Amino acid sequence: MSFLKNIKVRSSKILKSCMGQTCKLRIATKCSPRDTVVGCHVSFIGSSMGAKVSDIFIYDGCHDCHAIEDGRVPRPMGLTREVLEWARARAMQETQQRLINEGLIIIK
Repeated sequence: MSFLKNIKVRSSKILKSCMGQTCKLRIATKCSPRDTVVGCHVSFIGSSMGAKVSDIFIYDGCHDCHAIEDGRVPRPMGLTREVLEWARARAMQETQQRLINEGLIIIK
């Protein structure tokens, strides 16, 4: 059996494009202002602490939502792990669609 080496995509253009966007995670009671939105890397089960995934596995996230997703602040009442996982997937999908629409992700 052959395993392909995972190549991590690094793109300052993708990360810079996230700044000032609307928050796609939307899990905080109220999202932070748009000037706090950055490209937030989605942490997957089994990924090691401090090891960032490729820059295409990101979402546009505000400071408050990113702090909840990272576990730096407690999750709001009613926000289960399952709902958080769904919100991450939705946020990444919306962000990837924006990146495709802007020509920053091109499928050949």
